[in-house]
Amino acid sequence: LLSPGSFDLPMDMTLEASDLNDGDFVTATALAAPSVTVFCSQFCPSFVTMNEDGLVLTWGGLAPECAEVQAQLASGVTQVAVSGSAVAALKLDGSVITWETGSAGDLCGGDSASVRAHLCSGVKEVVASGTAFAAVKHDGCVVTWGCVPGDDGVDRDFEVIAKASVQSRISSGVLTVAATCSAFAAVKQDGSVVSWGAANSGGDSSMVQSQLSSGVRQVVGSWSTFAAVKDDGSVVTWGINLGDMSAAVQEQLASGVEVVASTETAFAALKVDGSVITWGTDAGDSTVVAAQINDGVVQVVGTRRVFAALKDDGSVLTWGSNSAKVNVNGVQQIAATSCKFVAVTEDASVVAVDDAEDED
Repeated sequence: LLSPGSFDLPMDMTLEASDLNDGDFVTATALAAPSVTVFCSQFCPSFVTMNEDGLVLTWGGLAPECAEVQAQLASGVTQVAVSGSAVAALKLDGSVITWETGSAGDLCGGDSASVRAHLCSGVKEVVASGTAFAAVKHDGCVVTWGCVPGDDGVDRDFEVIAKASVQSRISSGVLTVAATCSAFAAVKQDGSVVSWGAANSGGDSSMVQSQLSSGVRQVVGSWSTFAAVKDDGSVVTWGINLGDMSAAVQEQLASGVEVVASTETAFAALKVDGSVITWGTDAGDSTVVAAQINDGVVQVVGTRRVFAALKDDGSVLTWGSNSAKVNVNGVQQIAATSCKFVAVTEDASVVAVDDAEDED
């Protein structure tokens, strides 16, 4: 509150102490809660929080050790992507900075020297798989680095795989990219999808290519399966196991789907009416919360084994393998790491909760 003279009136001030007279006008000013964005992935237990000014608030153990890299990240960060053992940060100037966070970080994309010239400018999005990164540039081309485990057990350079199979198709017109543990899928401006990487992780989409030739608006990856949401609200899946399991709910997935979320072995489709449809194993069975997720759901996210649904009243429901409750009220946004849910509340507080109860 402000007095007629524009002096601040503390909320605990008495009327007598305020020196206000009968008939005076006071001004009430509503201050918006500071915005907080959470960056995380199913491939890592840690998360990063950042404010609306591009200042990283917490690194969650993912901060670089190199002082030179730390200085580059002091401001202007717009997005952070996390693979199994590496981090990539996108800056306002369109450049990308990478570093290792574990012993296998160089293999998981922490070393981007081979594509450094392509990451100095013009990047608009960075996406992480479990072992690699893909950067989408403003001109619609995709740059990849890191490795992919081969079906024969041999790790191969992601850049080489992309060049050998699909480079011409991802050299222009790409809007966004999604990832499984060892594969990428690009959504193009014409609504088609191009996938590459490990065939057993969704890198081979030949079986559903006719359904992916147009009309796709979103692709989401689980550990080894992709799900595409089309303009007509239908869902197409490909990869290991989960593609076949969607047959049981195919009629419910034929229309009205808005977005899809995933765990390691399941998908959850949020429909335009606020209901959620699930399939797969473990968290793919939502029977215990079926009545509660039949309406009023505004967001769904998944760790590797548990789903969480944010409802329009600010409450959060969880289900899956030994799932733990998220006892936080007034939630506005939820995110998920490999084993934690991260809730952002109305006052911009960030609360991290383990996804499962401790097992004796």
